[in-house]
Formats: sequence, C-alpha cells, structure tokens
Amino acid sequence: MKMFVKKKPIGFGVVAQRVIREVCKMIGITDLHVKLDCRAGSASNLIKAFLLGLLNQKTHQQLADEKRLHLVEFRKETDIFPRVIASPTTGCRKPEEVDPNEEMDVNMVVSGGRLAREKPKWVPWYIKQNTKGWQVHLKKVAPYRNAYWTRINLIMKHGKLCSFLNPDDQLTMHLRLKKEKTQE
Repeated sequence: MKMFVKKKPIGFGVVAQRVIREVCKMIGITDLHVKLDCRAGSASNLIKAFLLGLLNQKTHQQLADEKRLHLVEFRKETDIFPRVIASPTTGCRKPEEVDPNEEMDVNMVVSGGRLAREKPKWVPWYIKQNTKGWQVHLKKVAPYRNAYWTRINLIMKHGKLCSFLNPDDQLTMHLRLKKEKTQE
C-alpha cells in the first residue's frame, strides 16, 4: 500500500480516510492531506502504514547527509530565490562526483521515485471550444479585469482614488471644493 502524505497550511484540516482522520485527531495533527495509491484494505493495515510512515520520516539534515549535497528550497514567495535548508555534515561532493543521471528532486528521492498523479484542472467545454458566447463574455468583463490592482496602484501613486487619465485635474477640483467648504 502506497500512501502520499502532504503537510498543508494552517486551517486546512485533515483530509483523509476516516480511520486516519481519527488517528490524526488522537496524535494532535491538524493540517494534513493523505492520498492512497490503492484501495484502502483493512483499518489495521491503514493505521499500520500511516504510523510506519510517520516513524520512518527523514529530516532535511538526514537527506543532505545521505546525498552529501546541499538541500535547497525554491519558493514563489521569495521569487524563486534559493535558500539552503540543510548542508551535509561530512562535506559536499564535487560536481565531478555527482552522476548526471542522479535524481536531484527531493520529492522523488523521498518517495522512491513514485509520486501521486495530480489531476489536471477541469476546463469547461465552452472555453475549450472557444465559443462565440465565451468571446462575448470576455469582452464584457475586460474593463473590470485587474480592477483591484488598478485601485491599489492609484492609491499608492496619487494617495487617493482618482482618474488615471488626468489625476492633476482631479486634485485641483478636490482642492477647489475643499476651499469653498472652508469659506462657507
């Protein structure tokens, strides 16, 4: 039985079979996604596989020591800037020592070369076939696309919401109205 377990962000909850969900509740695990590679057999086998997986986890440091390479993380939040998570304690291998066919992806190394198949995102037929109705819809919503970011950028640039065509005219009108109010 192959079980794929992923840590999820806070507030995600436990998405798994009911048996694993109860075990996670007893252990205190709150945010987890579990996917089985095959049909769930008996509950005892399911629990045994889950607990063995938890016990046999490798830390980042163990992976770095095993491969004798730096373990580096790339994230979208940091603009794909590399961040070293773990370095080997016995020293790194030189580029000549690393086999060009050696697997470098940490997910492939940890899972033994087997990854869960990600389902492709479902695309509705009217988008696939690019129908006339879809084209009309795109024309209708085009002026409102990126409206949120346009508002944010206008507030950043001019200090308030104003027309991006002539912000100075808006400013003079605002100052004139403010002056008239103070004179009254």
